[in-house]
Amino acid sequence: MIPEHQRPNLTGLAPILLGVPWEAKMQDNLKSKWNTKLLPLLMEQDEVSLYDIVKLISTEYISAIKYLADFLDYFIYQPDNSLTQEQNNLVLKFIETLTNPYNFKDDSSKSIKAFHKFNIKENLSSENYTALHGVYWAKANLIELFVGQDSSIHEFESCFIFGKNPTVTAYTPTYFFQDQFSYFEAACLIVGCVDAIEAKNLYENDADRFHRESPQFRSCFNLLKKAKEASLLPADVIPTKVLKEYLKPKFHIPGYTDREIIESQTSYASPPTHPSINPTHPHFAPELELAIKVWEKKYLENYSTKYEDHSPAIKQILEEMGYTNNRLIQRITVITNNKKL
Repeated sequence: MIPEHQRPNLTGLAPILLGVPWEAKMQDNLKSKWNTKLLPLLMEQDEVSLYDIVKLISTEYISAIKYLADFLDYFIYQPDNSLTQEQNNLVLKFIETLTNPYNFKDDSSKSIKAFHKFNIKENLSSENYTALHGVYWAKANLIELFVGQDSSIHEFESCFIFGKNPTVTAYTPTYFFQDQFSYFEAACLIVGCVDAIEAKNLYENDADRFHRESPQFRSCFNLLKKAKEASLLPADVIPTKVLKEYLKPKFHIPGYTDREIIESQTSYASPPTHPSINPTHPHFAPELELAIKVWEKKYLENYSTKYEDHSPAIKQILEEMGYTNNRLIQRITVITNNKKL
Protein backbone atom coordinates (compact mmCIF):
# COMPACT_ATOMS: atom_id res chain seq x y z
CA MET A 1 0.00 0.00 0.00
CA ILE A 2 1.15 3.56 -0.66
CA PRO A 3 2.52 5.22 2.52
CA GLU A 4 0.20 7.73 4.11
CA HIS A 5 2.79 10.52 3.95
CA GLN A 6 2.81 10.22 0.13
CA ARG A 7 -0.95 10.44 -0.28
CA PRO A 8 -2.49 13.72 -1.48
CA ASN A 9 -3.82 16.10 1.18
CA LEU A 10 -7.42 17.04 0.46
CA THR A 11 -7.92 19.29 3.49
CA GLY A 12 -9.65 22.53 2.67
CA LEU A 13 -11.10 21.52 -0.69
CA ALA A 14 -14.68 21.06 0.50
CA PRO A 15 -15.54 24.79 0.65
CA ILE A 16 -14.26 25.19 -2.91
CA LEU A 17 -16.00 22.16 -4.41
CA LEU A 18 -19.27 21.77 -2.55
CA GLY A 19 -22.18 23.67 -4.00
CA VAL A 20 -20.44 24.35 -7.30
CA PRO A 21 -22.19 22.89 -10.38
CA TRP A 22 -20.41 19.90 -11.90
CA GLU A 23 -20.11 21.59 -15.30
CA ALA A 24 -18.18 24.45 -13.68
CA LYS A 25 -15.75 22.05 -12.03
CA MET A 26 -14.98 20.58 -15.44
CA GLN A 27 -13.59 23.96 -16.48
CA ASP A 28 -11.12 24.15 -13.59
CA ASN A 29 -8.10 23.03 -15.65
CA LEU A 30 -8.59 19.36 -14.90
CA LYS A 31 -6.11 17.20 -16.83
CA SER A 32 -6.90 13.56 -15.98
CA LYS A 33 -9.07 11.51 -18.29
CA TRP A 34 -10.70 10.02 -15.21
CA ASN A 35 -12.03 13.38 -14.04
CA THR A 36 -12.80 14.91 -17.42
CA LYS A 37 -14.27 11.89 -19.25
CA LEU A 38 -15.42 9.27 -16.77
CA LEU A 39 -16.27 10.85 -13.44
CA PRO A 40 -19.12 12.85 -15.06
CA LEU A 41 -20.78 9.53 -15.89
CA LEU A 42 -21.00 8.77 -12.16
CA MET A 43 -22.52 12.18 -11.44
CA GLU A 44 -25.82 11.13 -12.97
CA GLN A 45 -26.74 9.61 -9.59
CA ASP A 46 -26.81 11.20 -6.15
CA GLU A 47 -25.05 8.30 -4.42
CA VAL A 48 -22.21 6.27 -5.95
CA SER A 49 -21.05 2.88 -4.70
CA LEU A 50 -17.60 1.32 -5.00
CA TYR A 51 -19.25 -1.26 -7.25
CA ASP A 52 -20.19 1.55 -9.68
CA ILE A 53 -16.60 2.82 -9.65
CA VAL A 54 -15.02 -0.63 -10.15
CA LYS A 55 -17.42 -1.41 -12.97
CA LEU A 56 -16.60 1.87 -14.73
CA ILE A 57 -12.85 1.46 -14.27
CA SER A 58 -12.75 -2.15 -15.49
CA THR A 59 -14.94 -1.57 -18.55
CA GLU A 60 -13.97 1.92 -19.68
CA TYR A 61 -10.62 2.84 -18.14
CA ILE A 62 -7.91 0.40 -16.99
CA SER A 63 -9.08 -3.19 -17.04
CA ALA A 64 -5.84 -4.91 -15.99
CA ILE A 65 -6.17 -6.34 -12.47
CA LYS A 66 -2.88 -4.86 -11.26
CA TYR A 67 -3.79 -1.30 -12.26
CA LEU A 68 -7.34 -1.53 -10.97
CA ALA A 69 -5.86 -2.43 -7.58
CA ASP A 70 -3.33 0.42 -7.85
CA PHE A 71 -6.05 2.97 -8.66
CA LEU A 72 -8.15 1.92 -5.67
CA ASP A 73 -5.11 1.93 -3.40
CA TYR A 74 -3.70 5.29 -4.52
CA PHE A 75 -6.89 7.33 -4.87
CA ILE A 76 -9.62 5.73 -2.73
CA TYR A 77 -8.03 3.90 0.21
CA GLN A 78 -6.65 6.95 1.99
CA PRO A 79 -7.43 9.42 4.77
CA ASP A 80 -10.19 11.98 4.16
CA ASN A 81 -12.10 9.73 1.78
CA SER A 82 -15.44 10.28 3.58
CA LEU A 83 -15.76 6.59 4.46
CA THR A 84 -16.28 4.93 7.82
CA GLN A 85 -13.62 2.61 9.25
CA GLU A 86 -15.81 -0.37 8.40
CA GLN A 87 -16.11 0.80 4.79
CA ASN A 88 -12.36 1.39 4.58
CA ASN A 89 -11.80 -2.17 5.77
CA LEU A 90 -14.02 -3.40 2.93
CA VAL A 91 -11.99 -1.35 0.43
CA LEU A 92 -8.72 -2.75 1.77
CA LYS A 93 -10.03 -6.31 1.67
CA PHE A 94 -11.05 -5.91 -1.97
CA ILE A 95 -7.63 -4.48 -2.89
CA GLU A 96 -5.99 -7.48 -1.23
CA THR A 97 -8.33 -9.73 -3.21
CA LEU A 98 -7.14 -8.14 -6.44
CA THR A 99 -3.46 -8.51 -5.55
CA ASN A 100 -3.81 -12.22 -4.75
CA PRO A 101 -4.74 -14.20 -7.91
CA TYR A 102 -6.27 -17.05 -5.88
CA ASN A 103 -8.81 -14.90 -4.05
CA PHE A 104 -11.34 -14.24 -6.78
CA LYS A 105 -13.73 -17.17 -6.56
CA ASP A 106 -13.39 -20.34 -4.56
CA ASP A 107 -14.44 -22.47 -7.54
CA SER A 108 -12.11 -20.76 -10.01
CA SER A 109 -9.61 -23.19 -11.52
CA LYS A 110 -7.97 -20.56 -13.69
CA SER A 111 -4.89 -18.69 -12.56
CA ILE A 112 -5.28 -14.94 -12.95
CA LYS A 113 -2.23 -12.85 -13.76
CA ALA A 114 -1.62 -9.20 -13.01
CA PHE A 115 -2.13 -8.08 -16.60
CA HIS A 116 -5.33 -10.06 -17.19
CA LYS A 117 -8.52 -8.07 -17.54
CA PHE A 118 -10.82 -7.87 -14.55
CA ASN A 119 -14.27 -9.07 -15.52
CA ILE A 120 -16.77 -7.90 -12.93
CA LYS A 121 -19.24 -10.65 -13.83
CA GLU A 122 -16.78 -13.54 -13.91
CA ASN A 123 -14.28 -12.52 -11.23
CA LEU A 124 -16.46 -10.93 -8.55
CA SER A 125 -17.61 -13.28 -5.78
CA SER A 126 -21.02 -12.82 -4.14
CA GLU A 127 -19.23 -11.69 -0.95
CA ASN A 128 -17.30 -8.98 -2.79
CA TYR A 129 -20.43 -7.97 -4.71
CA THR A 130 -22.17 -7.26 -1.41
CA ALA A 131 -19.10 -5.56 0.05
CA LEU A 132 -18.66 -3.18 -2.90
CA HIS A 133 -22.27 -2.07 -2.61
CA GLY A 134 -21.65 -1.39 1.08
CA VAL A 135 -19.08 1.31 0.25
CA TYR A 136 -20.67 4.48 -1.13
CA TRP A 137 -20.32 8.26 -1.35
CA ALA A 138 -22.59 11.21 -1.73
CA LYS A 139 -21.95 12.91 -5.07
CA ALA A 140 -20.35 15.99 -3.51
CA ASN A 141 -17.92 13.89 -1.45
CA LEU A 142 -16.87 11.87 -4.48
CA ILE A 143 -16.19 15.04 -6.46
CA GLU A 144 -14.00 16.30 -3.63
CA LEU A 145 -12.16 12.98 -3.43
CA PHE A 146 -11.19 12.77 -7.10
CA VAL A 147 -10.93 16.38 -8.26
CA GLY A 148 -8.60 17.14 -5.37
CA GLN A 149 -6.24 14.48 -6.69
CA ASP A 150 -6.45 15.41 -10.36
CA SER A 151 -2.73 16.04 -10.85
CA SER A 152 -1.83 12.74 -9.15
CA ILE A 153 -4.38 10.84 -11.25
CA HIS A 154 -3.04 12.52 -14.39
CA GLU A 155 0.48 11.43 -13.45
CA PHE A 156 -0.80 7.89 -12.87
CA GLU A 157 -2.39 7.93 -16.33
CA SER A 158 0.87 9.00 -17.95
CA CYS A 159 2.05 5.39 -17.59
CA PHE A 160 -0.59 4.27 -20.07
CA ILE A 161 -1.42 4.69 -23.74
CA PHE A 162 -5.03 5.66 -24.38
CA GLY A 163 -7.02 5.31 -27.57
CA LYS A 164 -9.62 7.79 -28.82
CA ASN A 165 -11.83 6.92 -25.87
CA PRO A 166 -10.51 6.91 -22.28
CA THR A 167 -9.92 3.17 -22.26
CA VAL A 168 -6.29 2.10 -21.90
CA THR A 169 -5.22 0.26 -25.03
CA ALA A 170 -1.67 -0.63 -24.04
CA TYR A 171 0.83 -0.50 -21.21
CA THR A 172 4.30 -1.96 -21.33
CA PRO A 173 6.70 -2.09 -18.37
CA THR A 174 10.08 -0.60 -19.27
CA TYR A 175 12.07 -3.79 -18.74
CA PHE A 176 10.05 -5.50 -21.50
CA PHE A 177 12.27 -3.52 -23.92
CA GLN A 178 15.55 -4.97 -22.66
CA ASP A 179 17.82 -6.52 -25.26
CA GLN A 180 18.49 -9.50 -23.02
CA PHE A 181 16.99 -11.08 -19.90
CA SER A 182 18.30 -12.99 -16.94
CA TYR A 183 16.29 -16.08 -16.06
CA PHE A 184 14.82 -14.25 -13.07
CA GLU A 185 13.70 -11.34 -15.28
CA ALA A 186 12.22 -13.73 -17.85
CA ALA A 187 10.15 -15.44 -15.15
CA CYS A 188 9.01 -12.00 -13.92
CA LEU A 189 7.90 -11.21 -17.46
CA ILE A 190 5.74 -14.36 -17.63
CA VAL A 191 4.22 -13.83 -14.18
CA GLY A 192 3.38 -10.20 -14.90
CA CYS A 193 5.71 -8.28 -12.57
CA VAL A 194 5.59 -4.58 -13.32
CA ASP A 195 9.13 -3.89 -12.10
CA ALA A 196 11.75 -6.64 -12.26
CA ILE A 197 14.21 -4.70 -10.09
CA GLU A 198 11.67 -4.28 -7.27
CA ALA A 199 10.76 -7.96 -7.61
CA LYS A 200 14.44 -8.95 -7.32
CA ASN A 201 14.90 -6.75 -4.23
CA LEU A 202 11.83 -8.24 -2.58
CA TYR A 203 12.98 -11.77 -3.43
CA GLU A 204 16.42 -11.17 -1.90
CA ASN A 205 15.07 -9.50 1.25
CA ASP A 206 11.86 -11.43 1.89
CA ALA A 207 11.57 -14.54 -0.28
CA ASP A 208 8.48 -15.82 1.55
CA ARG A 209 6.55 -12.62 0.89
CA PHE A 210 7.77 -12.59 -2.72
CA HIS A 211 6.38 -16.08 -3.35
CA ARG A 212 3.11 -15.22 -1.60
CA GLU A 213 2.66 -12.24 -3.89
CA SER A 214 3.84 -14.12 -7.00
CA PRO A 215 2.68 -17.71 -6.42
CA GLN A 216 3.28 -18.68 -10.07
CA PHE A 217 6.92 -17.58 -10.10
CA ARG A 218 8.42 -20.95 -9.11
CA SER A 219 6.63 -22.85 -11.86
CA CYS A 220 7.54 -20.21 -14.48
CA PHE A 221 11.18 -20.15 -13.42
CA ASN A 222 11.26 -23.96 -13.47
CA LEU A 223 9.79 -23.95 -16.99
CA LEU A 224 12.65 -21.75 -18.19
CA LYS A 225 15.21 -23.86 -16.34
CA LYS A 226 13.94 -27.02 -18.05
CA ALA A 227 14.17 -25.25 -21.40
CA LYS A 228 17.78 -24.37 -20.62
CA GLU A 229 18.55 -27.97 -19.66
CA ALA A 230 17.05 -29.10 -22.95
CA SER A 231 19.28 -26.57 -24.76
CA LEU A 232 16.26 -24.63 -26.01
CA LEU A 233 17.55 -21.50 -24.25
CA PRO A 234 21.15 -20.28 -23.71
CA ALA A 235 23.08 -20.91 -20.54
CA ASP A 236 23.28 -17.45 -18.98
CA VAL A 237 21.36 -14.47 -20.35
CA ILE A 238 18.59 -14.80 -22.94
CA PRO A 239 18.49 -12.42 -25.95
CA THR A 240 15.03 -10.93 -26.26
CA LYS A 241 14.50 -12.34 -29.76
CA VAL A 242 15.30 -15.86 -28.55
CA LEU A 243 13.07 -15.46 -25.49
CA LYS A 244 10.15 -14.18 -27.55
CA GLU A 245 10.44 -17.07 -30.01
CA TYR A 246 10.35 -19.50 -27.10
CA LEU A 247 7.46 -17.83 -25.23
CA LYS A 248 5.17 -16.82 -28.09
CA PRO A 249 3.68 -20.30 -28.75
CA LYS A 250 3.09 -20.79 -25.01
CA PHE A 251 2.03 -17.42 -23.56
CA HIS A 252 0.29 -14.22 -24.53
CA ILE A 253 2.17 -11.40 -22.80
CA PRO A 254 0.74 -8.03 -23.88
CA GLY A 255 3.48 -5.63 -24.89
CA TYR A 256 6.01 -8.43 -25.41
CA THR A 257 4.89 -11.48 -27.38
CA ASP A 258 2.59 -9.31 -29.52
CA ARG A 259 5.30 -6.72 -30.24
CA GLU A 260 7.78 -6.81 -33.11
CA ILE A 261 11.32 -7.14 -31.78
CA ILE A 262 13.59 -4.80 -33.73
CA GLU A 263 17.23 -5.62 -33.15
CA SER A 264 19.79 -2.86 -32.95
CA GLN A 265 22.06 -2.68 -35.98
CA THR A 266 24.94 -1.34 -33.91
CA SER A 267 26.81 -3.38 -31.36
CA TYR A 268 29.49 -2.01 -29.05
CA ALA A 269 30.49 -5.42 -27.75
CA SER A 270 33.07 -7.74 -29.27
CA PRO A 271 31.34 -10.13 -31.65
CA PRO A 272 31.31 -13.87 -30.86
CA THR A 273 34.28 -15.81 -32.15
CA HIS A 274 31.98 -17.81 -34.38
CA PRO A 275 28.41 -17.27 -35.69
CA SER A 276 27.35 -20.68 -34.37
CA ILE A 277 27.54 -19.38 -30.80
CA ASN A 278 25.81 -16.08 -31.54
CA PRO A 279 22.32 -16.40 -29.97
CA THR A 280 20.83 -14.09 -32.63
CA HIS A 281 22.00 -16.28 -35.52
CA PRO A 282 19.20 -18.41 -37.04
CA HIS A 283 21.37 -21.52 -36.64
CA PHE A 284 22.64 -20.75 -33.16
CA ALA A 285 23.95 -23.92 -31.46
CA PRO A 286 23.27 -23.60 -27.70
CA GLU A 287 24.99 -26.90 -26.79
CA LEU A 288 28.12 -25.81 -28.64
CA GLU A 289 28.07 -22.50 -26.77
CA LEU A 290 27.65 -24.34 -23.47
CA ALA A 291 30.43 -26.79 -24.33
CA ILE A 292 32.84 -23.92 -25.02
CA LYS A 293 31.95 -22.21 -21.73
CA VAL A 294 32.45 -25.42 -19.76
CA TRP A 295 35.73 -26.16 -21.54
CA GLU A 296 36.98 -22.64 -20.74
CA LYS A 297 36.04 -23.07 -17.07
CA LYS A 298 37.95 -26.34 -16.87
CA TYR A 299 41.01 -25.60 -19.00
CA LEU A 300 41.39 -21.78 -19.01
CA GLU A 301 39.85 -20.48 -15.79
CA ASN A 302 41.10 -23.31 -13.53
CA TYR A 303 37.62 -23.81 -12.13
CA SER A 304 37.92 -25.67 -8.82
CA THR A 305 36.57 -29.24 -8.98
CA LYS A 306 36.88 -32.33 -6.81
CA TYR A 307 38.30 -34.28 -9.72
CA GLU A 308 41.18 -33.86 -12.13
CA ASP A 309 39.84 -36.31 -14.70
CA HIS A 310 37.89 -34.77 -17.54
CA SER A 311 34.52 -36.54 -17.29
CA PRO A 312 33.76 -36.13 -13.56
CA ALA A 313 35.12 -32.57 -13.60
CA ILE A 314 32.89 -31.55 -16.52
CA LYS A 315 29.92 -33.22 -14.82
CA GLN A 316 30.54 -31.23 -11.63
CA ILE A 317 30.89 -27.94 -13.51
CA LEU A 318 27.66 -28.50 -15.42
CA GLU A 319 25.74 -29.44 -12.28
CA GLU A 320 26.99 -26.34 -10.49
CA MET A 321 25.81 -24.28 -13.46
CA GLY A 322 22.35 -25.75 -12.97
CA TYR A 323 22.37 -28.49 -15.61
CA THR A 324 21.23 -31.88 -14.31
CA ASN A 325 20.02 -33.64 -17.45
CA ASN A 326 22.22 -36.75 -17.69
CA ARG A 327 22.03 -37.04 -21.46
CA LEU A 328 23.04 -33.39 -21.88
CA ILE A 329 25.96 -33.89 -19.47
CA GLN A 330 27.11 -36.91 -21.45
CA ARG A 331 26.98 -35.00 -24.74
CA ILE A 332 28.90 -32.01 -23.38
CA THR A 333 31.47 -34.33 -21.80
CA VAL A 334 32.12 -36.01 -25.14
CA ILE A 335 32.26 -32.72 -27.08
CA THR A 336 34.82 -31.21 -24.70
CA ASN A 337 37.23 -34.15 -24.39
CA ASN A 338 40.64 -34.12 -26.05
CA LYS A 339 40.41 -37.50 -27.71
CA LYS A 340 41.42 -37.56 -31.33
CA LEU A 341 38.77 -38.33 -33.92
